[in-house]
Amino acid sequence: MPKISIIIPIYNVEPYLRECLDSVRAQTFTEWECICVDDGSTDASPDILDEYASKDPRFRVIKREHTNAGAARNAGLDIAQGEYLSFLDSDDVFASQMLEVMAGVLDETSADIVSCRYKDFHAGDDLAFLNAPLHPPYSFKLINNPSDTVNIFTTWVSWAWDKLFKRHFIDNAGLRFQEIASWNDLLFVNSALTLSTRTATMENIFVGHRKHESSIMATSLARTCFADAHLSYYESIIVRGEFKNKENLINHFASATLKNSRTMLLNARSYEDFCVLFLAARRMFSTMHLGRFCQENIQEMSLKVLYTGLHSNDSPFIFLRRRIEDKDFQDVSKDTILKMKSSKNYVVGNATLFLPRLLVAVCRHVLGVIRRTV
Repeated sequence: MPKISIIIPIYNVEPYLRECLDSVRAQTFTEWECICVDDGSTDASPDILDEYASKDPRFRVIKREHTNAGAARNAGLDIAQGEYLSFLDSDDVFASQMLEVMAGVLDETSADIVSCRYKDFHAGDDLAFLNAPLHPPYSFKLINNPSDTVNIFTTWVSWAWDKLFKRHFIDNAGLRFQEIASWNDLLFVNSALTLSTRTATMENIFVGHRKHESSIMATSLARTCFADAHLSYYESIIVRGEFKNKENLINHFASATLKNSRTMLLNARSYEDFCVLFLAARRMFSTMHLGRFCQENIQEMSLKVLYTGLHSNDSPFIFLRRRIEDKDFQDVSKDTILKMKSSKNYVVGNATLFLPRLLVAVCRHVLGVIRRTV
């Protein structure tokens, strides 16, 4: 029986797949199985998987109709046999000593999870940092009851591929990936960190995270997944009896949710995208009872402004226009502003408001004249 099960969801990643699988095959730790879940690829990815499986029986291939990465990961979880669980995205790569070192930490401690660091890279970048020689002893920090002692949303990132999990812990907690188009690991990872009694962290960079234009964010369904992911964590963790009165955890979650909403809005590709994201964020916050935590504990002005805007009756257009005109609101990039202002809908909306704004300005001027002459 393998010690570690590596689960990789795969969908149309032919240009990157060999590099990913080679990084698994190059592991200095050899007691692993790699469960490759092909999620209905239409390129040469299935053929590449068959090639690797024919040469190395540790690669196990599942082929299924296209759904999403969360469902694919769950399919891998259903058949995983390893004592430890690892997750890798099909366009990313592992350092050759990752599994050996991180499994050693879980062997040595009573931790439920161990995490490492990662480094972003682009096509053609030198990945020598992933194969730099390491010498024991490897240092790590053990954090007891993370949800009580640290901000789990800033201490770790909400993805699974920089972590190794004990399978019995995951099984006992009943954790599964959310079956949505994107953000599908937020519920799984944040729930695991919240429920963990001990989590270890390492400063070693063991993962190369590929940066490229993601096509999955091109659909409105995928764009709104961030709201669904945060809502699911809120409903499954924050409202539970053992967590609903933990103010630090809720404060940290409220701040993280606002920051993630801000990031999504600032990265909107068009005015239309902005509207979809704004309304998704409004729906999310209207469901979650985080008002007191946001109003009393959020320090960043832009987050306070965002929370207020999401709870007003303003349309996305009015909110965005105010933010663009507000000189104190520095989080909107120049590129974003140009994209928004060039949008047909934004131009039409601005023109529609021209006469009402002109009327208001005239009224103010007239009232000013009257006050000065009285």
